[in-house]
Amino acid sequence: MADVEVSTRVEKLEKSLRLWRWGLLGILFLFVGVFVALTSVMGELDEVRARRIVLKDDADVARATMSADDDGWVRISLLDAQGRPRVVLGAPKDGAASIALRDEIGCERILVGTGDGYGVTLSDHDGADRVALGISAVGGPVMAVCDADGNPRGALSLSEGRDASLILYSDQLLPQMMLVGNKDGSTVTLANGDGVSRLVLGCSPKTPPNVTLLGEDQKPIWSATK
Repeated sequence: MADVEVSTRVEKLEKSLRLWRWGLLGILFLFVGVFVALTSVMGELDEVRARRIVLKDDADVARATMSADDDGWVRISLLDAQGRPRVVLGAPKDGAASIALRDEIGCERILVGTGDGYGVTLSDHDGADRVALGISAVGGPVMAVCDADGNPRGALSLSEGRDASLILYSDQLLPQMMLVGNKDGSTVTLANGDGVSRLVLGCSPKTPPNVTLLGEDQKPIWSATK
């Protein structure tokens, strides 16, 4: 069942990434269209200076804008027939960049951004983050699934040292189950409601499978090896 849920989430993420690529292509066509329109009206231009450019449809509704805003952001927005921004590309003063796809009520449902790392975030209709896929600041891939409040409840990651890990969190955001695998072997750790490890299962190429029970003080109280 878990494999089916993970597969479904990955398929939805792939579909979202395809939509993001189409949105980026639309923005590229917007740039080309604006350049062609300006040059056809004004002839060959070496430079165009403006704080804001607005493109309108036949109903005089703004459908695209390019602006340098007072908050330091430069934005390109594609709007629907009601004038609501649906695709927004932005770059702040600090050099980071983002592309946001919004629904009809203005909630960001897909966000692609750079900053401390690079990532894609999928949000629900209430604006809460539900799935995040990214590359951390140290270069390792990370995928997280979140609850309705946007709190991470599960995280899958790969470290620079090639350690693969899966961590499941409680309602209190405490680790409850941790699976770690690397070239030296694998371990499964189960924790109590306070996030304290109480059971560890492990195996490696050099040691037989083993089970260890831990007390509240994290000291072994029982172990078995096959």
